[in-house]
Amino acid sequence: MAPADENVWPPRAPVDPTAEHASAQETTSDPVTGRSDDSVTLVGWNPDWAARFQRIAQQLWQAGIPGLRSVEHVGSTAVAGLSAKPIIDVALALDIPAGSPRVVRALESLGYTYFGTFGLRGRHFFRKGDPATIHLHVVNWRSPHWRAWLDFRDALASDPETRDRYEQQKRELARKYADDRAAYTAAKGPMVLKILTAARKSRTG
Repeated sequence: MAPADENVWPPRAPVDPTAEHASAQETTSDPVTGRSDDSVTLVGWNPDWAARFQRIAQQLWQAGIPGLRSVEHVGSTAVAGLSAKPIIDVALALDIPAGSPRVVRALESLGYTYFGTFGLRGRHFFRKGDPATIHLHVVNWRSPHWRAWLDFRDALASDPETRDRYEQQKRELARKYADDRAAYTAAKGPMVLKILTAARKSRTG
C-alpha cells in the first residue's frame, strides 16, 4: 500500500521499485524509536501532527541535505487515530552513508542535536527541542530499518482493526509501565513483530 499523501513531502512520485528489495528487519524492538526517557506518556491523536510534519519536511528539503532521497513521517504520530508521545518522528533516506559528516553538519545547522546511532545500528539519530519535539532518524535508503518503518506505519494506517488492537495494547502497557520505557517497548515487541511480518507478506505476496 502506498502511504497517504500527508506522510511525504513533496507529494509522492511513483515508488522506486528498488526500494522494495530491502527486507523488513524482524525485531522485537520498537520499529522506530531507540532509547528515550524512562517515562511513557501518551496523548490522543492530534490532526495537527500531519501539518507539523509537512513544515518539518519542507525545511529539510529546502536545506539541501546531502544525498537526500526521501522524507517520511513515521511512528505513531503518522497514523490517524493512534495515540502517541507528542514527538514527531521523521525518517530520512539518503543515497550516501547516513553518518556522513556533511549530513551531520547540515542537520546541526538546522538546530538538530546528533546522538550517533543511539542504540540502533545503521540508524543515525537527531533530536530537536528541549523537551524534544522532533526525533529524526537518518538511514541509507537501502537500510532494512527504512522498509520496516514504512511497512509498520502503512499496516496500521490501512487496517483500522490492527490499528485499534495496537492502540489498546499501547494504552494498557503505558499504564503498566508508566515509569519504565524500556519495559514498555519490550512488551510491545511481539505485536510489533506480528504486524511487520504480516505487512511484509502482504507486500511481497
